[in-house]
Amino acid sequence: MRPAQHVVVQPAGMTVDADLVYLDNAQWVVNDESRITGGQLTQSFPNCVAIASRTKWKCSGVLIDARTVLTAAHCVARGIDRQVFVGNDLHRPQDGLVVQVSSATVHPAYSLSHTAHDLAVLRLAKAVRGHVPDPVAAEVKQENVAVRAVGFGADTTDGQSGFGKKRYADLPLADRDPRYGIDVETEFVAGRPHLDRDSCPGDSGGPAYIQNDSGWSLAGITSRATPGTYASRECGDGGVYTLVYPYLDWIGSLQS
Repeated sequence: MRPAQHVVVQPAGMTVDADLVYLDNAQWVVNDESRITGGQLTQSFPNCVAIASRTKWKCSGVLIDARTVLTAAHCVARGIDRQVFVGNDLHRPQDGLVVQVSSATVHPAYSLSHTAHDLAVLRLAKAVRGHVPDPVAAEVKQENVAVRAVGFGADTTDGQSGFGKKRYADLPLADRDPRYGIDVETEFVAGRPHLDRDSCPGDSGGPAYIQNDSGWSLAGITSRATPGTYASRECGDGGVYTLVYPYLDWIGSLQS
């Protein structure tokens, strides 16, 4: 979910279409047909979960140990912090597991008026059996080229339909440049205007992975639409992701 108030005014002179890092990465993604995967249903990435308020499923998240889920702070700030679904399809709850949340903690530097540090930790009332943690990427580098965003969000650019089934999309990385209106120490940008492949409403809080020789590593958490005037739709125009690695000490303080 991408609230309208989560918009940062971006200084003039920087668009992703003029970003040489993005252009190189986008060309690679387009040419590698095995990575043209926007909106593909998946039963992989079992640590990607859906998150609900008392009455409605609205966000995504990622298990990092058997009782700990990371998600977006703006989800928790809106009360989407009561239940977690572990599975692939919310329309088939019998094929998954619903676990209650015992506590939810928003990063202390986050506020609804300040988009950075969009990260929260949920502690579950009981452990998820068979959980195998994803390694956390120490950094996201230019040679990573793309991230794979996973979530339960909408599958249309208006954000109105398709929520509830786990999907993934591969998104070209942009340069880490403050002119995008991001905190370059803790955030990165992936996707671009009119790419029509993006994280969408309901994907907030879901994981973004990078691939290396040893497999997939957790790099970020879906935060919001690309800032400034470049996101003209609910989704499909690129997004901002919160890096996980810089927060590991804070996360670890809440896991015991």
